[in-house]
Amino acid sequence: MRKIIGLAIVLAFITPSIHAQEYFQQNVAYDISVSLDDEAHVLNGMLNLTYTNNSSSTLDFIYFHLWPKAYADFESELSDQLDEMGQYNYHFSSKEERGNIDGFRWTVDGVEASMTSEIGGSDEGKLVLPQNLEPGMSCVIRTPFQVKIPSGAFSRLGHVGQSYQITQWYPKPAVFDNKGWHPMPYLTQGEFYSEFGSFKVSITLPKNYIVGATGVMQNKEEYEYMKSLSTRMTVQDSNDFPPSSEETKTLTFIQDKVHDFAWFADKRFNVLYDKVELPDSKDSIDAWVLYTNMHMAAWQKSMEYVKDGIIHYSKYVGDYPYSHATVIDGTLSAGGGMEYPMITVINGTSNDMSLEQVVVHELGHNWFYGILGSNERDHAWMDEGINTYYETRYFEEKYPGHEGGFLSRLGLNGRQVHEIGYLFNARKHQDQGLDVSSADYTTMNYGVMVYSKGGYIMQHLASILGQDEFDEAMHAYFNDWKFKHPYPDDMEASLERATGKNLDWFYTDLAVGTRKLNYSLKSHADHEHEGMLSVTLKEKSGSSSPVIIGMYKAGECIQEQVLSPGENLQVDPSHIEELRIDPECAVLDLNRRNNSLRTSGLFKSCQGPQIKLFAGIGNSDLPSIYVMPVLGINGPDGLMPGLSISNIELLSKGFEYSFMPMYGIKSYFLTGIASMNKQIFMNAGPSHFDIGFTAKRFGTGYHISVEEAGPALPEVNNIKEFDQVAEVFKPYVSYNYIPVGLKTARHSLSYTAHIVSREFPGFTDAIMNSDGLILTAPPRLTDVFHALDYQMDKKKALRKTQIQGMIEGHVHYMKIEGSVKMEHIYNEKKDRITWRVYGAKIRPWDFGPLGAMLSLNGQDGSGSPDGSSSDYRYDGLFLNRASENGFASQQMVRNRGGFTQLSPYGGTDNWLASLNLEADLPIPLPISAYANFGVYHTKGSLTATKGTIEPLYEAGMRIILLRDLMDVSFPMILYKDIKDSYTFNDISYGQTIRFQFRLDKMNLRTLRNAIDL
Repeated sequence: MRKIIGLAIVLAFITPSIHAQEYFQQNVAYDISVSLDDEAHVLNGMLNLTYTNNSSSTLDFIYFHLWPKAYADFESELSDQLDEMGQYNYHFSSKEERGNIDGFRWTVDGVEASMTSEIGGSDEGKLVLPQNLEPGMSCVIRTPFQVKIPSGAFSRLGHVGQSYQITQWYPKPAVFDNKGWHPMPYLTQGEFYSEFGSFKVSITLPKNYIVGATGVMQNKEEYEYMKSLSTRMTVQDSNDFPPSSEETKTLTFIQDKVHDFAWFADKRFNVLYDKVELPDSKDSIDAWVLYTNMHMAAWQKSMEYVKDGIIHYSKYVGDYPYSHATVIDGTLSAGGGMEYPMITVINGTSNDMSLEQVVVHELGHNWFYGILGSNERDHAWMDEGINTYYETRYFEEKYPGHEGGFLSRLGLNGRQVHEIGYLFNARKHQDQGLDVSSADYTTMNYGVMVYSKGGYIMQHLASILGQDEFDEAMHAYFNDWKFKHPYPDDMEASLERATGKNLDWFYTDLAVGTRKLNYSLKSHADHEHEGMLSVTLKEKSGSSSPVIIGMYKAGECIQEQVLSPGENLQVDPSHIEELRIDPECAVLDLNRRNNSLRTSGLFKSCQGPQIKLFAGIGNSDLPSIYVMPVLGINGPDGLMPGLSISNIELLSKGFEYSFMPMYGIKSYFLTGIASMNKQIFMNAGPSHFDIGFTAKRFGTGYHISVEEAGPALPEVNNIKEFDQVAEVFKPYVSYNYIPVGLKTARHSLSYTAHIVSREFPGFTDAIMNSDGLILTAPPRLTDVFHALDYQMDKKKALRKTQIQGMIEGHVHYMKIEGSVKMEHIYNEKKDRITWRVYGAKIRPWDFGPLGAMLSLNGQDGSGSPDGSSSDYRYDGLFLNRASENGFASQQMVRNRGGFTQLSPYGGTDNWLASLNLEADLPIPLPISAYANFGVYHTKGSLTATKGTIEPLYEAGMRIILLRDLMDVSFPMILYKDIKDSYTFNDISYGQTIRFQFRLDKMNLRTLRNAIDL
């Protein structure tokens, strides 16, 4: 019986998180006194919190957020997330720069209480109540606390000098709602969820600080003083901090129906003040702007932006319910802007348009975060996405045709900017759904899904409902849920009540998962109605989401109709010439190139490609072919004028091709590069197969002279030398595993057949020498190398790991090689230390291409017609292949053993191993130090004693121009045998300088796919 009773008690305590209750909302009433020590950058505070339990559950504890603790050490989830996002300044901060909150002495209704951290997060706590808090009852929680304010270089709660951004700074209870408790760590990506209530906050600080805060200032004298500053426009001569006044002041702010309190203090603030009349109630509210001299030029129009933003959101969502709205020019480096109830902080911006965009967006959060207090951590789109919709609408109305900001110069409007962001990842199936928790998004997806897709689906909804009905429905949602905590199903129910329509398609197909809309139109003769055409809307993903169909005659839209997938539309071809899906581009359609249907003609839905110069984005309605002149250059071919013909765009597509025919002015060869690639995705996830080929044709730099062809061979047609050309064809298939969560290791396994042919096309096989002998042209040399390649890439916090392996087969040998490479960031400037271990083994059957022999040095283009080039498969693009003279001949690829200098022993046909070390120097210049160590067995080597193991080493400095793409290596320490070899061959120091220039990786497709999520 005792065990049964115990189980019943446990079940009673966990019931709130298992069985959802009817909607309820806890209430919190804060009375906080705090003083600022601007020498030590410390807050000393006293919290008095009245917590009211409005649930039907009895509470024996309350979870608290102690978020300044996230800045106390490197064990917090915030620290891990910043590292994951590549923001390393916190990880490398000093103890003095970091923050904390401590000094607690908790009491509940005057009885001492204990705070535990058993829930896991270092910045979360569990306050155990001395006495259970029954439904409908309140308790008073008291504690002193001290906050060490962290540096604003990495913190939204922070200071830069004596400029203070005081946010998420006091102990606050986690939300307890009908879905249970919501304790959460402080994160920079993933915002907040807090209880609504009332605040009385008294702030004591030196008298010459100007303060902006949540709530209504109770100090009339200070209020009038700040208004007078706006009238007088007193501007300091510099942006330096003046000394703090020895006299202090205490400012008190009071506010009801808010779920957070933030304040900002700076002695340098200039003040702008005005009144804003609300469109519905006609009430007037105060508008404040506090800015520093540093950004004076950009902030001259800031009051206009504040007023226009307040009016815009009030008109389309609901009147602003508070007495003032304040915008702060902050000095923090952690982000461009951040919202808090009634006040927002903005970092410096470059121009008027960018400042207006940030001001309007952050002001909008007063509605979607401040008033409609959704759970931002789990449903970020309800805040950021909806707000983005209204921000976009603001600029469409105020700046028609120019709402894209500086991107308008590229012909892009605001909608297209968001569409491109979404499509960049969606086309690669690397998008994430809107039902993902904020912390689980990749950095890119948090922007392009939460903001861009979130805003676009609201636009989709507005297009279907019609703008007026949509606005009425959003007003109803606002009135139903202001000062409450709505979830997606609450929003859906509210909008359905307001419209009387079923909106399951919106929430099921758009707000959940990664379903990608792809509409098309199909037509056939309507046999029941002579002369009519029956048009059916198709949607490939299976969505039921409706869309607008525009009907056109003579290029003009004469009618629009909402159509759902599977529904038919009867059209009279004599009145309607064309139908277009989504004519206003209000829908995130994965492919708009199948959105048009003509009602007559042989190919009703077929649209010919448009020819464009240079390159494109890939979001147009028509397929595009891009043509542009190109000019190549290399040693053997000289200048190579040519033409690029491609369909490759910024946004990827399933099938891509590129052809670049050129002509060598020096070699008289037709040269060029071509490629085709088809992607096949697996189960609509990011993992995919690639099938395609690459092809190249270039002069190799090798030649045969008439004198070499035979004795006393006379000059033929004034040609004394015949140049060799290489033709390379590489069909491949690869499987690329990318985890659905996108944050763990990625794997690639590929097979490539490297078919390499070399010949002397200018050489005739009917040349007679002086002895009357007929010479035969050198044969066409063809090698086929079969390669199976594996690669794993993993990035975690400060470390990046890459594992590579290859098995290569040829008629003359079998080769296996592998490497492990680790990069470790060691300071906030992202300087890194890199080490790489490489090993290879070759088993020759008989004499084969010399270039395939194992070598410690990286590949270059040098070699001979028999295929002994170290780049024997012609993987790279070298400026001067086969030449040993001139700086261009010193180009290399730092692969294989990784050495920059040539081994004096040649290659080996047995085994070798190497260790490559490199460290960026912690100086402003992009310079690193490197050292390479290697050993290899010389059994079968052509130049060394058989059966010996030879060591080598080198070290030097490297200038990094583009990491892994462009760099220059300067040797400083060389193994004695290498130096002796250079002395013997009269090789100067300048000839030992090697540079890497990865032309083979500098193309749109490769760079696009390499963008880090």
